[in-house]
Amino acid sequence: MAQQDILKRYSSDDLRVYVVWQRILAGDSVNTARMAARQVFSDKRVSQMWDPAHALGLWYKQSGDLEHKDPMVWDAYFLYGADSEWKDAPTGLIDAGTTVWNLREQLLKSVGSTMESGD
Repeated sequence: MAQQDILKRYSSDDLRVYVVWQRILAGDSVNTARMAARQVFSDKRVSQMWDPAHALGLWYKQSGDLEHKDPMVWDAYFLYGADSEWKDAPTGLIDAGTTVWNLREQLLKSVGSTMESGD
C-alpha cells in the first residue's frame, strides 16, 4: 500500500493532502522534489510545497506532538480533522506518525476512520 492508494480509496473532495518537501538527504533539491511530486502525487487534492528553510520541520520538532530523533521532523504524517485551523498552531490533530512508509497501514486506518466519521 502506497500513500497514493489512500487517495484512490477515498475519492471525496473533502480529503486534502499537503506535502512539504525539504532538503534532508545530500541529493535532495527543489528539482528532485518536483520529479518525486510528479511521480508520487498527481491527484488534484494534493498541494505540494518546497521548504528550503525547514520551517515546518523545525516547528514540528519544537512545538508539535510527535517525538522525532532528528533535529527536525521529516518523513512524517499529521492527520487533521476537516474543521482544523492553523493560527498560532494547528488544531484538531487526529493522528501523527513517522516514518510514513513504516506506518502506512496505521495512516490508512486513521484516514478511513476519519472519513467515515465525517471529522
